[in-house]
Amino acid sequence: MTTVYEGKEFKGQFPHDGDSHPVAVVAGLVTDTRTPGLTNSYNLVSVSSDGKLEVSTVGTIFESTRTGSEAIAFTTGLTNDFRLDHVRVHFTTATSNGLTITVNDVDGSRYDTILNAVMLNMDTDYVWIPNSTLMFKRGSEITLDYVNSGSALYGAKIVTEIL
Repeated sequence: MTTVYEGKEFKGQFPHDGDSHPVAVVAGLVTDTRTPGLTNSYNLVSVSSDGKLEVSTVGTIFESTRTGSEAIAFTTGLTNDFRLDHVRVHFTTATSNGLTITVNDVDGSRYDTILNAVMLNMDTDYVWIPNSTLMFKRGSEITLDYVNSGSALYGAKIVTEIL
């Protein structure tokens, strides 16, 4: 969906479902500020050759987050179709154990698949970005598992785009 705005000046407001709400423009993106927290809508902003501002909906980003010092065993709770963007984990101290990212498929356990498995070796950070587009139906979930035997404090995010 693309919305075209007449003129060259962007006033910091744009219509959405019949109303207006504040937005922030940063590096060519318009970020919806109505819903703080885990969900942010974002839009691509461009100027056409005739000087009109175009705002194109790109998607809705959802970050499933978890922090703690126990073993990591957390699952997204998504209620829409989604694309997996990336998974990242930060530990406050170097740690070594196996980390596994799995899809729990809505169609049943016979379709559950390990998407990525890695052995951390005295690492404090791990980021996994799929090398191809991974899209899933509503009801499927992504699970992140890590033993965390050293009880390092961690912060983990599974970042998805709602489709």
